[in-house]
Amino acid sequence: QVGELLAKVEQGVQDEVQQRLLTLEGELVEFAAEAAIRLVNGLPISTDILEASIGDALSHCENDLEVSVHLNPADLKLLKESGSELLADSPHQRNIRFLKDDEIARGGCLVETRCGVIDGRRETREQLLRDTVNA
Repeated sequence: QVGELLAKVEQGVQDEVQQRLLTLEGELVEFAAEAAIRLVNGLPISTDILEASIGDALSHCENDLEVSVHLNPADLKLLKESGSELLADSPHQRNIRFLKDDEIARGGCLVETRCGVIDGRRETREQLLRDTVNA
């Protein structure tokens, strides 16, 4: 009887440890995601960051010949001042218009196509990361 009791206690302890480890794992993943978001948001907006953000959004509509990219006015100014190749005429018969949009936060973009909108705003990407982590 004592042996059975000890086995039950041991199993109970193991079950509790396993449950706590699973809880901690979830919390650790959430913490890491939040830390990554804060780290990225703490970076100064640069031409490289903007080009990566726009390039990612444009990669989702490669077959569209006409697109409009909405950017924060300060971001569009930064791209112009840096001589970004994104603003150069496309050799692939693709018409990309860059538009100032005060509704877009720094570092993000919205890409309009005939078929819809590709949301490349930072806050949208942050929410997608949070949703993925919490799923």
